[in-house]
Amino acid sequence: MASEIYVTEPEVEQIEFDLLIKEVWDSLTDSLKVQSVSLEQSIPTNINFSADRKLLKIMLLNLLENAIFYNEATKRKKALVSIVINSNPKSLDIKVNDNGIGITEESIASIFDLFSVGTDKTRGYGLGLYIVKKAVEKLQGVITVSSKRNQFTTFHITLPKEI
Repeated sequence: MASEIYVTEPEVEQIEFDLLIKEVWDSLTDSLKVQSVSLEQSIPTNINFSADRKLLKIMLLNLLENAIFYNEATKRKKALVSIVINSNPKSLDIKVNDNGIGITEESIASIFDLFSVGTDKTRGYGLGLYIVKKAVEKLQGVITVSSKRNQFTTFHITLPKEI
């Protein structure tokens, strides 16, 4: 995925976020055999946004997979992931939030670095958030994260409407 992001020129198309999120969520919950994590969405119906669908899918796939996995790790009965999308004239804001295990303050500074992992409960190699950041940068956007241990993690992506 990382090398594909570097070499591929974005193919811009109109994005239907509700369909894209459903596609990603369904594929993850099927492959991970998850029923204990709920998804809430707040997406305006009139969003006019064009971008590379593949890059957006890569971002959502990695963020939602982490949200599911680290929510499952808590064994809570009310595991929740939410996606909020807001549009303004110049940019699009995407927030992915979960009520999972969170990320330590020490780890936040390097969470987007190659091979960086935010917890000892990981099952990956520290590539997912690195890939997300590279996809966001390819779309000339910015990603930030805020988290509180054992309470929440929120990833905030801002993408320009005009590239």
